[in-house]
Parts: sequence; C-alpha cells; structure tokens
Amino acid sequence: MLDLNVVVENIYDLEPLPPSVPVLAALVEHEDSDLGEIADVISLDPPLTAKLLRAANSAANAARSPITSVRGAVVRMGLDVTLSLAVGAVAHPRLNRSLPQYGYSEGQLWNHSVAASLAAELVAKRCEAPSGSVAAALLHDIGKLIISRYLEPEILERLARVREEQGCSPCEAEGEVLGVHSGEVGGLLAQHWKLPETIVQGITHHDNPNEAESLSADVVHMANLVAIGVGAGLGDEEEGLRPQVWSLERLGLVPSVFEVLREDTTANLEKVLETYAACQSA
Repeated sequence: MLDLNVVVENIYDLEPLPPSVPVLAALVEHEDSDLGEIADVISLDPPLTAKLLRAANSAANAARSPITSVRGAVVRMGLDVTLSLAVGAVAHPRLNRSLPQYGYSEGQLWNHSVAASLAAELVAKRCEAPSGSVAAALLHDIGKLIISRYLEPEILERLARVREEQGCSPCEAEGEVLGVHSGEVGGLLAQHWKLPETIVQGITHHDNPNEAESLSADVVHMANLVAIGVGAGLGDEEEGLRPQVWSLERLGLVPSVFEVLREDTTANLEKVLETYAACQSA
C-alpha cells in the first residue's frame, strides 16, 4: 500500500499552473461568463496568448482571414478547446515522455490524451456535457506520472496478476494493490492546480463514472475508451472495450454512437494533434 501523504507531497512538489489557467477554467465553467472577460484573462498572459493565436491560425484551423485577436481565437476554437489548449501547454512536457511502467513509449501518452480530448469534444456535441470535460479528458491519465514512481517490478507483477485473476480494470487493480489509483491521484493534482470540480470529477472517476457527482466523468469515461479504440497510445491496455451502459444512459446516447465516435476521432486526430503541436511551438 502507498502512503497517501507521501503521494500528496509529490503532487505538491509539482509546479503550479500559470495563474491565468485556473481563472480561465473557472470562467469557462460558468455558462454566463462574458467572452470579453475570458479574452481579457488570456490577454494578460502573453505566452498563453501567443500559443492560442498560433493554434487558431495553424494549418489545421486556417481560414481565409487570419485571427489577430484573442477574442477571435476563442470564438474560432471554442471555450472548452481553448481551456484544453491552455492546460495542454503546461501538461504536454509531462505527458509526452515515456512511461514504461504503463507500456507507453515517448509520445504515446500524449497522443492518447489528445485523442481522448478530441473524443470528449465529439461527445459534448451530442449531449449536455459539463464545461471542462475536454480538458478533463486531456488530463485523465495525468496521475499515472506520479503513480509510476512507485511501480517497482514486483508491484507491476502483482498488478498484472490481480488484473488477470479478477478481470478488473487497471485502475481497480491499482486500488487493490496500492490503496489508491491513478485517477484519484490525478484528481488530487487537479485540485492542487485549483481546477474546477467538474474537471476533478472527470479525472478521478473516469474509470468508474458511477461513483462521480458530475457527468464529466461519463464523458471522460467514453472519451478514454474511444482513444483506446483508435489505438492512440494504447500501451498495455485492452482493445474492444465499451462504455458502461449507465454512462450512455446518463448522457442520453445509444450504444451505436461509440463506433461513430471512434470513426470521427480517427478521421480528425491528425488535425487536432497538429493544433496542439502549434500551441506548443509558440
């Protein structure tokens, strides 16, 4: 079992998000937030402004008229994607590294996270998804970066044995063997970063959304499985997974939508990866 206090100390050792990002997240969470206020928050952060403008004008999003204002960039990208790009600018260096304990080579975890964010965006277009669901999907595996520090070979063997014997998910195996799973740790990190509760819930409970208090967990649950289904950063996870029936019902979706989401995610993933890449290079 892990000492949760030690895990929390490791979380607190990580640098915080730029002050503009939690403020932006709080504004995006409220539907009545003024677009001008959101643009003002971004404008006060020159590095974020440059990244957003570059992403909005990237080849993947290019239009006849170039975007020259933050407000125009937010309109082009949409509020949830804007927030996800802002969070991704900080998370990318961490999520882009190799994570051999989970079977990820360099870049795989990042590609998987971006695929999940795209899938969450597609889900949100079909239902009343909470604001912040796209950012939550991008960050849903962030806890693995911390948990991986404790995964010695003997613990990895125990995790594999529990999964095989009990037929449980990776998060469930972590909970049994370690006493805490990567979703919970990711949720604690999101709290440390002062992100809204909808994002915390989406990260914490993406493996078992029945335990969540927000539909963001259902959105991220589906998005994660879609990302696995398209083979983006698959690592050691299993193919052929399907979303929980209860998640589909809560979101008002039918089972057949999963295949549609997988096809649409596959078709658009390279474009979205390019958008995030443009944001990182600013």
